[in-house]
Amino acid sequence: MRIGLVEFILILFIASVTVGPQVALFVDGWLRRANRASALAARRKAEAQAQMAIEREALLHRFRAASNVFAALAAVALVYALVFRPIDTPPKTYAAPERAERAEHVRSVDPADALNLSAYEIGTAIRMQDGWLYAAAKLPKAGVLMRMQPDGSGMNEVLDVAGGEITDLAFAPDGTLWMTTIEADGGKLCRVSNDQWGVTVEPVVTQIDGKALSCPAAVAVGADGKVYFTNAADVSVKYGLESALRTELLAHTATGWVYVYDPVTRAVERVLGGVAGASGLALSADGETLYVSDLGSRCIWAVPSGVYAMSQDIPGLVETSTNLASVKMKPNNVIRIETSQRSSILSARDDMANTVRSAFQLAGANVTFGEGYPGWKPNPHSAILEVAAESYKRLFGVDAKIKAIHAGLECGLFLDKYPTLDMISFGPTLTGVHSPDERMLIPTVEKFWKHLLDILAHVPAKK
Repeated sequence: MRIGLVEFILILFIASVTVGPQVALFVDGWLRRANRASALAARRKAEAQAQMAIEREALLHRFRAASNVFAALAAVALVYALVFRPIDTPPKTYAAPERAERAEHVRSVDPADALNLSAYEIGTAIRMQDGWLYAAAKLPKAGVLMRMQPDGSGMNEVLDVAGGEITDLAFAPDGTLWMTTIEADGGKLCRVSNDQWGVTVEPVVTQIDGKALSCPAAVAVGADGKVYFTNAADVSVKYGLESALRTELLAHTATGWVYVYDPVTRAVERVLGGVAGASGLALSADGETLYVSDLGSRCIWAVPSGVYAMSQDIPGLVETSTNLASVKMKPNNVIRIETSQRSSILSARDDMANTVRSAFQLAGANVTFGEGYPGWKPNPHSAILEVAAESYKRLFGVDAKIKAIHAGLECGLFLDKYPTLDMISFGPTLTGVHSPDERMLIPTVEKFWKHLLDILAHVPAKK
């Protein structure tokens, strides 16, 4: 039996009339069930987020309450200490010490005699000329030359160096003022003249052999009118002369030079090189001897600094290091140099400290040791470490990142007293530790607390 086109169309029509409504009802029901499931999931997610927000707010509230309690206790303790606590030691009358004997030409300086320069900060140079006192001074954004009577009267600004500073000044026999400056465009040796038109500052030497003066620090003028000046070192002067000299004291580049300038021929000659911080000049009375200050310290150059040894157990971990911590000028021309040694192995730390001591003692320095910080050698096979790693995986579904750091931790102090302890160090997320910017990420406190409780619940039995 053959079906024609008309019969085929008729069959499709009958099928659509009889079956189509059922298909439409089925599709509509399926879509309704899918929408209800989606709405239910969204509602449950919103409820979970709302619950988490409530829990976070409750945790913050507990922290705020605890902080208020501690603050109140601290205030009470402070009031008690200042007002109510009895003074155990009765006050004693202060007795001023007797003055040390001085030569007749040396006068004790009374603070009342100090010259008040108001907003000015005294710089690196002060000279007398024709009964006037000339002083290099500083303002926040300029170096200035001040002139005044010895008692401070008649004070006025002679000139200023915008964006720089005057590092030294000296008067020639004919009264001409010479000065060295550090400015934004480099260092300069300048000649200062004064006439009816006012004060004129003439840059005389700004570069030598095509290279700019980086750090001119001192100037002296001989009886013949020749001008001696220094370039203290080839270092950055972004933060001024004092910072540059400190940098040279640490780096010891020995790139300082002493030059002489002849005002007649305008020629510049090198007098001395290889000076580590040529910061001062002086000529003898007969003009035959030139004295140069050298800030360089050979012991600093000899002392190692930085990483000394890497860990043999943990790749990439620094085990032992030594660092030059600070160099400070103290009264009576004493230079105080502090270094710090750190190691996870106590014997290695002490060995490094003795190495540093030997270098300074060979240079004639007096060496003392401060309180050391015990090391804490990492133990990759620690039993409590394995418990902590398993606990972290069980609670949070990811592997814990186990690290060792090149830093002092309290565990080293405990281990020094109890060598058999098995320890790990962990806690909430902290940033900017040991600084004014120290912060703690509050949501990690709860995570840390759960981790701690779980570790304590699974502490291995001591054998």
